[in-house]
Amino acid sequence: MHRLTLPLLLACGFASSAAAVQPSYDPYCARIPRVHWLSSSEIALELQQRGLRLVEIRLAEQKCYAVRVQNAAGQREDLILDPMTGDVMR
Repeated sequence: MHRLTLPLLLACGFASSAAAVQPSYDPYCARIPRVHWLSSSEIALELQQRGLRLVEIRLAEQKCYAVRVQNAAGQREDLILDPMTGDVMR
């Protein structure tokens, strides 16, 4: 009986510790009410002022903007932007 109980207890312990390690937040994007977000046109203007052309904009996990931009050399980049400031998060 002890042979079966010990592996079962260990398995339960590992499962609960793995769940505890998982962060409950995204370190790059905070949950900010949408009323405080910049609009997509304001994001496009911010990027244009930085010398980037907005190619595509979408929501990343409903918490921040994910954009695809093109720089002056024609290279495309994928960025995650803070929805309140337009700052590059990653």
